Amino acid sequence: MELCAASDKARSAACSRRDRGTLHTLSVNSAGNFYLQSATFAYPYQAKVVYQGRERVMVEPQKSGDCNDCHTQAGTQNAPGRIFPP
Repeated sequence: MELCAASDKARSAACSRRDRGTLHTLSVNSAGNFYLQSATFAYPYQAKVVYQGRERVMVEPQKSGDCNDCHTQAGTQNAPGRIFPP
């Protein structure tokens, strides 16, 4: 069983996704997740986590919206595992 909970630091971070020139900024919830419900975005996109002016940016453009598919506890498909604020 994987136990994953967001820290206070993670809950005050934000995630941004950029697709074809549109920037979507998403708040992180109490579990450390974020959702893009009211708008759609185009694939591929790039994502980053922003915390207190610092950024952690994904290098490769992504073609899936299911971040937890690769960002598992150990990481799959060359993902580094869970993402922490910079």
